[in-house]
Amino acid sequence: MFCDQCGKPAAEGEHARCADRRTLEPPRFCVDCARRMVVQVTPTGWTARCSRHGELASSSRTPRRRTTVREFQEMARELPPIDVEQWRRDREADDAIFGDDRLDH
Repeated sequence: MFCDQCGKPAAEGEHARCADRRTLEPPRFCVDCARRMVVQVTPTGWTARCSRHGELASSSRTPRRRTTVREFQEMARELPPIDVEQWRRDREADDAIFGDDRLDH
């Protein structure tokens, strides 16, 4: 873990000045990898985006990290495989009730 204000390891040294800055300033560094983040400040809040770990926003009291495409892909890999034959049976059953929805049938 890294300090979101100075980018140095959070466990090393004091970060009293960083804590003071944190009350008024958005984060400048990613706490996961210490990369400099792209920060945008608007009259209503701020967003800070890490190229590897996603985006934080001031819209909630506690900034939330958005899920990255890579994380979505990893979650999709963990899903069970699709049973294609069951999918076809379900589709046929739905077509019997709602009608065929294919464009070229």
